[in-house]
Amino acid sequence: MTQNAAKVSVIVYLVLVTLSAVPIFTGEGALSGIFSVVLTLPWIVLISRIIDLIKPAPASSVLIGVVAVMIGAAINSALIYLIMNWITAKSRKN
Repeated sequence: MTQNAAKVSVIVYLVLVTLSAVPIFTGEGALSGIFSVVLTLPWIVLISRIIDLIKPAPASSVLIGVVAVMIGAAINSALIYLIMNWITAKSRKN
């Protein structure tokens, strides 16, 4: 049960990130991906600065944004899983 908490937390987070990415493809507003950015902070800021340094010429900005969101979500998912495992291990000892 305690290991399931970490898995469930990661699954809920990834579902939220996936749902927040839908407006990027369906919306036409400039802020259509703002929820994806919020969910993948602080990594999205770091990744976007690295991409600005590299400046890939032929790539589209939407593609770069989606890749940055995916990388940020992967990092956050790993952190959520590790932190939840640590918390559940601490609660089992007590």
